[in-house]
Formats: sequence, structure tokens, C-alpha cells
Amino acid sequence: MKKTLIILAIFSCSLLFSQTKSETEEWITETYHKFNTINPNYDLYFENNYLYYRYIGVNFREMVMRVKVKDISKIEIRQEGRKGVKDYANVYIYFKKEKYQLKFDEDDSFTTHNVYTKFAISITPDLIKDGYKKRMEKAFIHLVKLNGGNASVKQEAF
Repeated sequence: MKKTLIILAIFSCSLLFSQTKSETEEWITETYHKFNTINPNYDLYFENNYLYYRYIGVNFREMVMRVKVKDISKIEIRQEGRKGVKDYANVYIYFKKEKYQLKFDEDDSFTTHNVYTKFAISITPDLIKDGYKKRMEKAFIHLVKLNGGNASVKQEAF
């Protein structure tokens, strides 16, 4: 009986002190905007258990990618080189189900695409240098779990 009470006490304490879904979404969004100095035409936000990644491009044409947070299977943050841009980093979002939804312009309907299993969110490499990489990974994993999914950090083989 004592063991059961101790386990319940430990479990309830961890629930009391962990961030809520809205707090986690807010932290991810704020951190993204802090490190999104490469292109202000990109936006990241959460709504109704979906992650939205919006881009306003040429002639103000809008493209929105949408994925259910629980369908995120892996998170990967890495710095890369890109032609014409000195430094930037990507947060790669991988999906359990091989699909994401895409919307162009004012059309309110989303089209499901089954081609890609990931997309990249561009940010400055300062996220990595300033020590936010592990925190961002943990926040995404926590958010996926709060939405009923299961995700992990993508590890390199070597």
C-alpha cells in the first residue's frame, strides 16, 4: 500500500509542475520568433492541436502547412549551409503518418499531401549556439505527448 501511495505522489507531483499545453505552445512560438531573423515572412503558430507554418511569398501569395501535433514523430535541429544565406538552422519536423496538409492563398481548404515525411522550419543558428536546441527539442516532445502522441529526437547514426 505504501509503494502505491508513493508512486501516486511522485506521479501527481510531476503533473503539477510540468507546463500545460498552452504554455508549451506559447514558449515554442516565442522562441521561434526570437530566432526567426532570417525571413520575417515566415510564421509559426498553434491552433486546435495543429501546428501551422505560414509563408507569405512573392506578390503576397500565402502558403500554409498544417500538421496535427500528435502526428509529429521526430524532431531534429541542425545547422546547415544555404546558398545566398550565410548561416541558418533548420528544425525538421517528421510525421508518423506520411502526410501534411497544404493551403495556398485565401482558399480555406487544405489539401493532404502524402509525398513528404518532414518539413523544415528555418531559424538562425543562434538557437543552437545559445543553448536553446535541447530546450526546443524537449518542448516539442512534451507538446506531442500532451496531444496524445509519441515523439523522439532524431539521432545521427555516427
